[in-house]
Amino acid sequence: MGDAGTTATILILVFILTVILGAILVLFELFGTAFALLGFVLSLLLIPFVIFSGIVFNIGFTYMIKRSKSFWTIPFIQISTPIYGQHNNYRKLYITQKLTTFGISIFIFIFSLIVSTVLFLIPPSVNPICLIALPISFPFMLITITMPAIAWMSFGYAFDPYEPEPRGYLVVALLWGMLSTFPSLFINTFNFIWMEPIGLDASVLSAPLFEEVFKALGFFLIFSQIKDETDGILYGILFGAGFALVENFLYGVNAIIAAGGMGFFLLIGFRSFFNMVIHMIGPVLIGIAFGWFRSLTLRERGNVKIVQVLPSDLLLPLISLPFIGIGIINHMLWNAMAGLGILCLPVLMMIGLFEFFLLLAMVIGAYSVATARFNRSGTD
Repeated sequence: MGDAGTTATILILVFILTVILGAILVLFELFGTAFALLGFVLSLLLIPFVIFSGIVFNIGFTYMIKRSKSFWTIPFIQISTPIYGQHNNYRKLYITQKLTTFGISIFIFIFSLIVSTVLFLIPPSVNPICLIALPISFPFMLITITMPAIAWMSFGYAFDPYEPEPRGYLVVALLWGMLSTFPSLFINTFNFIWMEPIGLDASVLSAPLFEEVFKALGFFLIFSQIKDETDGILYGILFGAGFALVENFLYGVNAIIAAGGMGFFLLIGFRSFFNMVIHMIGPVLIGIAFGWFRSLTLRERGNVKIVQVLPSDLLLPLISLPFIGIGIINHMLWNAMAGLGILCLPVLMMIGLFEFFLLLAMVIGAYSVATARFNRSGTD
């Protein structure tokens, strides 16, 4: 029931953001460069604002729920109480439940993708009367584009069994991933306006840089919640999946208008696997670094995990820089290859498969590290 409620909440948020996105696109059409410039300036100002306010919020939060003090730390904060009890089957049951949700999400994705494809077999650009199918197909489109993100959330959640993150935080993290598309859209649109006339490719030079930065900003809003590498990977997956979700909606609508249902089928099928993974790699690398750094502050207080929020947490922006750089370079290479057209499709698929297995290895590796740490604690 919890997984179903979380999924329903996310679908509602996706619908609301879709309406907002539509309104923004209309404003782009009405006001053009002036609107893009305003959004560009506000989006740049958002970067230092989120980092500063996130650090202040997380540190302030520790003072509000402080449990003890020492002369060299900001007060302790209680993060979570383990829910697994002492029985050995907990891990197996928890992982099985989340992987079942993962499988159900994939099944729903395939079913709704087929239905959407059938409803739009004829492109509206060829026969505008086919737009009549839009109100009927919209719920299926929404579900199709959302389910891959839900599937990845369930997969990442499955390998965080020891002190699972509150569902509310997961929804907030996915929401940030979705919201991060908006400043990226403003900046990329503005950069496209001046880059295209001088022969520069904004999809290679602008999009990877700002998209990776805005996804990564989410970590500064919830870093006190990250206890180890599994938490960092889970939040990284959510930031990347949320961004890809909204981006897929934009591309999916354009595919339907230009090429009908088969265009939607091919594009969303490809992007829901390959592009979504590309968007996750950078945030997941940052999440591993954050998780490792934060795990150094773990302390045991009976059967409750306590995390110290240290002044050294102010170094988190610096710690993230090299990993943001790796994500940007990876994203640039992917966009550059994609820009070469259909001839590079096999190469793109090979790169995508490599990064898919890399992501799986990082998730399972982090789980193994967390398991070893948990077993050493002597609570299992």
